[in-house]
Amino acid sequence: MLTALLAFSGAILLAWLLLPGFNHLSAKDIRFPWANATFWLAALAFTIFTGFLAGAYPAFYLSAFNPVRRFTRRTGYRDIKVTPEFGATVGWTIVEGRDFSRDFATDSSAIILNEAALRAAGFKHPIGRMVGFRKKNYHIIGVASNMLTNSPYDNIEPCVFMESKDDLGFFTLRVKRGTAMHGALAAIGTIFNRYNPESPLIYSFNDDAYAQKFAAETRQGNIAIALTILALFISCLGLFSLASFMAEQRTKEIGVRKVLGAGVISLWALLSKDFLQLVVLSMAVAMPLMVLLMNKWLQNYAWHTPLSWWIFASAGAGILLITLATVSFQSLKAALANPIRALRTE
Repeated sequence: MLTALLAFSGAILLAWLLLPGFNHLSAKDIRFPWANATFWLAALAFTIFTGFLAGAYPAFYLSAFNPVRRFTRRTGYRDIKVTPEFGATVGWTIVEGRDFSRDFATDSSAIILNEAALRAAGFKHPIGRMVGFRKKNYHIIGVASNMLTNSPYDNIEPCVFMESKDDLGFFTLRVKRGTAMHGALAAIGTIFNRYNPESPLIYSFNDDAYAQKFAAETRQGNIAIALTILALFISCLGLFSLASFMAEQRTKEIGVRKVLGAGVISLWALLSKDFLQLVVLSMAVAMPLMVLLMNKWLQNYAWHTPLSWWIFASAGAGILLITLATVSFQSLKAALANPIRALRTE
């Protein structure tokens, strides 16, 4: 309707501009009915009716589409042909229905959707439902859990898996755990050459390809670990120096407290308390910022783990333990010193 109204405005402008020339050619004296309310009401009604008809046809046409056909064309799904053993090989999880099986001859016209495809199709009860694809009808026998197959930054693609007995072009094999890879490749090569002697065996490892997806994150993680260790080392040096300075400044106080009966533990707690308070204050400032930054970073991934409270709790506990270990040496040294020497020096 908006397009029709814009076209109507353009038509009015063109008619007004071209009307003098038309009058000259036709020897007429036609005037534009600017003040005629009937003209404007009829013109607007016709324009709105035209916009309605123009929009209604594609709306009804699209709503009549088969849902699977619609999402396969518009959501960038993937047409994946597999054998019945594919699911067991890659270790997928069937969350609804069943997996492909050679015991069912009807599986040649069956498909399995992943969860992303199920959401795109909008099916509430998909099992047994018939869908059309490339002039052939398929029935849905199962729904597989989403699997990360592309970049970890990309959303999970809607995937339709269908059984195929044709030449697949490549095979996904899983070697039994504990088998020497060298011997496994030799055995695979023997069978491959038996059926396809004119082509060399070209292979790659899925675990290497999967790890390569996170190569940048692994490098960033290693750099972060190195910088963290360096930051902890520098912080511990600062704490150790500050603890030495504080213990030296409070030599008389420590001596008086020991003479009055203060124990080593109470003196250690007295000297360590100030440092722990500063560390707790710094964590109260830093941890909320880290939660915000980590959440923002995780949003870059289609699949990501949630941030649990225990991650920050364990980090905080580790920082407190490192702080105590750093300052305890000077605190205990000061607490165990002879009070008479401290008082005599003062």
